[in-house]
Amino acid sequence: MKKNLHTLLFCCALLNSATLFCQSNDFWEPLQGPLDVHSIHAVGRRAAGGELFVAMGQHMYRSDDQGISWVAADDGISPLNFTESRFFNTRSGNFYFQNQYLVLYRYNGQTEAWEFVDNPDPVTNNALAFDVDSSGRFWRVQFIDKFIYYTEDEGQTYTEVKLNTTPPGFVNILASLDKNHQLLWTNTGNTHYLYHFDADGKVDLIRQSLEPFRYLGFNTFTGTGFYSDRTGLYRSTDGGLTWQPSPVLPQSGNQPVIKNMVFDSAASIWAADNLGRFLHSTDDGLTWSVYNQLSDRYNYVKLPGDDWFHLNNCGEYTFARSSDGGVSWVDLAENFLFPTVDNIQQDPAGNLYALTCRRKAYEWSTDEGQSWEPYRPLVGGTPMDVTQLAIREDGLMLAAGKNERFYRSFNFGADWLEWNTPYSGQLNTQDFFRLSLGYQGDIYLHHLDGIQKSTDNGDTWSELNMAIPGNGAYTLFVQPNGDIIYGTPGSFSGLTLAYQAALDTVELLSVEAYPIHSTAGGYTFLVAFTDLFPATRFSDLYRIGPNSGFTVEKVATFTSTQYGMASVMCSNPAGDLFLVFEDSLYRSQDNGSTWSALAAMPDNVSTLQIFTGRDNRLYLANHRSVIFRSKQATVGTSGGPENVTVPVRVYPNPAREHVRFEIAGLVDSGTKTLTLTDRLGRVVHQERFTGTFLQMPCGHMEAGIYFYRIDGVSGLLGNGKVALH
Repeated sequence: MKKNLHTLLFCCALLNSATLFCQSNDFWEPLQGPLDVHSIHAVGRRAAGGELFVAMGQHMYRSDDQGISWVAADDGISPLNFTESRFFNTRSGNFYFQNQYLVLYRYNGQTEAWEFVDNPDPVTNNALAFDVDSSGRFWRVQFIDKFIYYTEDEGQTYTEVKLNTTPPGFVNILASLDKNHQLLWTNTGNTHYLYHFDADGKVDLIRQSLEPFRYLGFNTFTGTGFYSDRTGLYRSTDGGLTWQPSPVLPQSGNQPVIKNMVFDSAASIWAADNLGRFLHSTDDGLTWSVYNQLSDRYNYVKLPGDDWFHLNNCGEYTFARSSDGGVSWVDLAENFLFPTVDNIQQDPAGNLYALTCRRKAYEWSTDEGQSWEPYRPLVGGTPMDVTQLAIREDGLMLAAGKNERFYRSFNFGADWLEWNTPYSGQLNTQDFFRLSLGYQGDIYLHHLDGIQKSTDNGDTWSELNMAIPGNGAYTLFVQPNGDIIYGTPGSFSGLTLAYQAALDTVELLSVEAYPIHSTAGGYTFLVAFTDLFPATRFSDLYRIGPNSGFTVEKVATFTSTQYGMASVMCSNPAGDLFLVFEDSLYRSQDNGSTWSALAAMPDNVSTLQIFTGRDNRLYLANHRSVIFRSKQATVGTSGGPENVTVPVRVYPNPAREHVRFEIAGLVDSGTKTLTLTDRLGRVVHQERFTGTFLQMPCGHMEAGIYFYRIDGVSGLLGNGKVALH
């Protein structure tokens, strides 16, 4: 696709950044982080008002004070990924945003919202290529028919250009100077073509080559054209009809290739090359020098005649602005409050663990999310960064580290030992490797090469007879009987398979739907959607019952007029199901047969995970704001949330020599387990018993606050705190 001629993205790594602007409601409360800066894909400044805009991930933000503060600014824009997007101003004073599908939006400064820009006739779909010429005309190659159109009124009406020759192949870049000078790059396989055409439809083949072009564009101040490939940089002074090699670029061992340019004025051009360097020309591209103020370790955005912006990679802390060419920088990162949390977990002590972008690893909070620090447990005196984490209720914790090694702990992370797993391939914990826990204490290791299962805490492993769909980056849901539903993520109409543990066999499910959750009661839920964007989207929710032979039944359909889908789901020990769809939270108390709206979602939240903590509150992990949780617990209620009634009497409390745990009311029969942990989540006592009470000696234990939970054969019976003195 066409790179931005107005904003230069210097890419030495991945682009990153982001922020917080959420309002809560009576159901949700925000926690304090972990805060971060995340993926910035484009930076722009509206000429008419001077506001600064950034597009990142699926959202956009605006600053009216040079980056000191930010507000959400994506009203009117569909929440699509903004990779390869750009902002640009026009001579009329309008400010536009173009997403990666080359769909245009115009900013309305009065309403502070974006307006979709597209003329329904003849332009009825996304473009293959788009550019703006020096007179402000929009030019585009249409997706369906590959015809070329231009508009002189910024998208209100379009005129078709009838070419006298149809260029073969796929359209890559359209570069526009004026009505008489247009450049088009196409390719058929390994053969690349550069064409010149005008508004009358006259087409000239300029070059045919096996070398792909890396840059193609015009200096709108002078009309000079440029294109680059691995043979060098070429320059045209007649609108692209004839080309001459540019003088040799500064060498650095390898042949430099220009990747992008931005034009500040007739005398100032900036360029980025494939060697990680930044080049500057003050004579319209005749000569070049290396600009050493910028490090090739980072990513930079240059606005024409304006500031440089320094963008962070995920795992670094930078989003900064320089008004003196990179000599000094003003840090803008602290003004963003964007958590980029992919996963939340909680141990019995209430400690929270969040997988964040800024660490590319877990952070943890021991004060209910009010403060966060890197979770770096010691192994042999050396701290490790945890990139995969699984917590079992009996104290077992499994982890994978950035050092591509595995670890386990039997006391909620108080002590760790290196752990030998059957996985021998390269460990890519972010994309192709997962640790999962079953309901019977079993452990599953799934990756590119297969799926292994362990029933003895990882001491021994067995290979399961399970086919792996796609590229191995899939989701796995284990049912209580050991059966597994799994499929390919990212494609809600891909393969979904079922593994029958008793027979060690796999079968393909009868619907093309993606698994999203399994409950302790043995129900697995799947979702499939039909996308009729931009009109309507339907999310169909399916259910597989326990021991049903993988019979799939549809239980609900959610209809959207936005770009949303029902794909985030969780359940609590009481059997309540919770599902997020667009701006609402839904609950089912009959295993998904019926659903009712429970609460509105917090404003401006992009939910990646909904999670039921051990405190029976709901937690939201998302890519747009702080972590949210429900203000109260949500267990087994027919109305709104209320406090959990713990069916356990603990006395005396505080206790000195003995403490008695007495289960009140009717409970399940069979063996029960008492687990006592300290504030750090370490198991200090665990005991099994039958009946309705247990008296535990505690005179030998240190004074302090401890957390207890009692589990029966059907799960959690009660939990709470006990004080020893």
